[in-house]
Amino acid sequence: MIKDELLRLLFRDFAGKSPESLTVLPKSGSDRIYCRMVRGDFSVLGVWNPSRKENDAFTGFAAAFTKCGLRVPRVYSYLPDEMVYLTEDLGDLDLCMWVNEKRKSNQGEKQIFEMYSDILRELIRFQFDTLNVIDFNLCYPRKKFDKNSVMWDLNYFKYMFLKLSATGFNEQLLEEDFMKLAYRIGSVWSEGFLYRDFQSRNIMIKDGIPWFIDFQGGRKGAPHYDVASLLLDPYVELNQNIHNELLDFYFTLLNKKLPLKKKSFIDQYRLFGIVRLLQALGAYGFRGLYERKPNFTSSIPPAVRQLERLLVGSNLRDDLPELAKIFERLSERWSKADLNFHPKPEVIIESFSFNKGIPETFSIDGGFMFDCRHIILPAETEKSETLTGKDILTTNLLDYSKGATELVENAFRMISGALVSEGISGKKTIRVCFGCSTGRISSVYCAERIAAMLRQEKLADVIVFHHEIR
Repeated sequence: MIKDELLRLLFRDFAGKSPESLTVLPKSGSDRIYCRMVRGDFSVLGVWNPSRKENDAFTGFAAAFTKCGLRVPRVYSYLPDEMVYLTEDLGDLDLCMWVNEKRKSNQGEKQIFEMYSDILRELIRFQFDTLNVIDFNLCYPRKKFDKNSVMWDLNYFKYMFLKLSATGFNEQLLEEDFMKLAYRIGSVWSEGFLYRDFQSRNIMIKDGIPWFIDFQGGRKGAPHYDVASLLLDPYVELNQNIHNELLDFYFTLLNKKLPLKKKSFIDQYRLFGIVRLLQALGAYGFRGLYERKPNFTSSIPPAVRQLERLLVGSNLRDDLPELAKIFERLSERWSKADLNFHPKPEVIIESFSFNKGIPETFSIDGGFMFDCRHIILPAETEKSETLTGKDILTTNLLDYSKGATELVENAFRMISGALVSEGISGKKTIRVCFGCSTGRISSVYCAERIAAMLRQEKLADVIVFHHEIR
């Protein structure tokens, strides 16, 4: 259970009244938990993060960036010892989603170029205009992206991706290539602010304007890393022409702050791009191949294609021979893995009452069965004859029930893991049943939560049927 009551009190202290609703947002790749708290048309995000140092970095950087006029969320309230804070709610539309929508329109490519140009102007401001106001003592886990940081990222790729994906490599030769990369990157000017995770999921679009989040990993570093993070982002594969035009545009902006020769910049950009993509593949391996989270697994093919892009017209195959061999193996296995269309399976989710018996459909078809009877119901629901697991009062209460949230998380891990593994993806229909005593509260709540998570991750076409409520 997270500190929901404390977050409600923080909201009341800030807004003058308690929130009318509190909704836990789906987790992504971090341990942070976000709650959207709403009263009327006013909405804030309550955040709980077990890392005090990350919280200090986020709140401290946010204050510095706001002072510089950068578009970052305001922090309304922060309790350091309790590791909770309230921050501005920028909505749900991120740059990745925005680009996918714009690509459907006739003027989409032009609008995408204009949006990215605006974002690159803001990136330069982050990198150079904030240096006198940032407290770099807040940086965590290191104050600077140096050779040690590079080696951490490269080894993360080796252990969390290469080994988990059973990709063969020569340990000694790979270590030599890693050392070359770390040495070359360590020699590049690195006194600017490095955002560290400057990619489309961390750029929110509000009223057509980009806003920037998740900068708590920032530190000193070279500007090449952030622009590579954005333009080589696997979540948004920019076409080659737009990528090149935007890179030229960024170089023009950078050259006013840090004079560089174009060829040197491009060569360095390729190196930083490789390190960034290998770090990303390490994360995709850990979250996708190990934790079985499908939205991370689906990012592997575009990341591999971005690596291929960096090798075109470069000497990197000769300079980094073992890495080049690994890239070829990855390309053969992954680069076209998401280009062949496969129809989504259909997932039928049912809630039912054990008192009335297991549905015949499950007895015939099989699938996943989850018993929700161990979930302790809130007293408010036990007193009511009309509340169900779909009512907002019930969901707000069960969102903080350890038994309910753990069952949902474990069920989603099993279902999503099965959907992305070989063998089950060919089945047209998968049945998932949640049962409780009455079939009205715990089972309904779990069924609705799993359905929402599957739809958000776009893993399947989902149908929900409740046997005891309509």
